[in-house]
Amino acid sequence: MIPGVYTIINDAEVKDVRRGEFSFTDLKRLLPIERYPSDKYAFLVELMMKFKLCYPVRGRKDTFLLPDLFSDIEPADVWPKTNKGLKFRFNYGSFPPDLFMAQFAVERYADIVDEKRWRSGVVVSGGRCTAIVRRSFSNEMIEIEVIGPEKQRRGYLHELLGVFRELHRPFENLKVIREIPFEEVWLNYDHLLIYEEQKQPYFHPELDKEIPVSEVLDGYVQADERGKIGEQLDRMERYWG
Repeated sequence: MIPGVYTIINDAEVKDVRRGEFSFTDLKRLLPIERYPSDKYAFLVELMMKFKLCYPVRGRKDTFLLPDLFSDIEPADVWPKTNKGLKFRFNYGSFPPDLFMAQFAVERYADIVDEKRWRSGVVVSGGRCTAIVRRSFSNEMIEIEVIGPEKQRRGYLHELLGVFRELHRPFENLKVIREIPFEEVWLNYDHLLIYEEQKQPYFHPELDKEIPVSEVLDGYVQADERGKIGEQLDRMERYWG
């Protein structure tokens, strides 16, 4: 089945003209019938979806999209520049996160707003909240911003973070730093949890001031939800290394 997948992904029309859209009609056009009879098309596509390569197009039978072949260009006005939503980012160091961005689009395709999706990002919506999730090309990061009512946006952010947690899981040696903004700098989110648990002050030399740790964390998770910090730290140590 794998050669068939590569044939679809590398087809000029699917890749360059339709920017990742393909259908069963394309499978008939591209794949030799003796090896890929039409009754195997559904199985082949299910295999591709299992490995988070594609997702179905809403309202169009037997039509699918490959996020890794989407346009490289972010649509104009896809996200208001003046938004002051809840921001979070994954810092992958030197590891390119393109795979995670494409897999996230597959995982949350039902939440994608209209046609607001491109190769390095998507706009998704859940309940009363909307979020932009996009890869930064100036460095190896994936950035998230959520707008909506305060309580709901915290919940939606953590829902999206849970998706990435599962996408990261197979990569045992992957080192990812979770970061949140404070004034003009980004802070290590997990370090903030540790400072709060140990009741230690956090002096930031670049800002030349002490960080109000609990106040910063309150914007992301309520204090009573941080009560089981010991369990959180155990999970962090096992997962983040």
